[in-house]
Amino acid sequence: MWLFVSDGISLFLSVAGRIPRYRWWIGTLAVSAFLLVVFLLLSAIFGAGFMMSTNGRAALFVLQLVWLYPYYCLSGKRFQDRAKPASFALIWIAPQLLSLLLDNLGLTGVPNLVEYAFATFNFVVGVWFLVELGFLRGTVGPNRYGPDPVER
Repeated sequence: MWLFVSDGISLFLSVAGRIPRYRWWIGTLAVSAFLLVVFLLLSAIFGAGFMMSTNGRAALFVLQLVWLYPYYCLSGKRFQDRAKPASFALIWIAPQLLSLLLDNLGLTGVPNLVEYAFATFNFVVGVWFLVELGFLRGTVGPNRYGPDPVER
């Protein structure tokens, strides 16, 4: 039991090693489900309009920041399974941070060129990440990031 818990925690807190596709899917769905539950709880406690208020936007900003690190760890491990550096995950994470910051400053949130540019970028990179991390097999055998997680 402890091995499963410690392995599960390192899944979300470290980019060391490699993970197979199914662990990336499970981890991504778990983080997303957790955030959805927290979002729904906040909406139920404070009302549906809470997320549009200044405090609600700040809470949403913090939730999204909390979500980005575990997602970076999951994606980094999958990129390493594909024999690419974990820093490839920053291709999506860094613009997300910028988008969150601009949204909280009130510079985005209404349809404009910046909003469309972020949406287009997110779509293109999102499709690439989905294919690369969610569907393509990792490097067969050991690579510089560790042993093949499928062979264990």
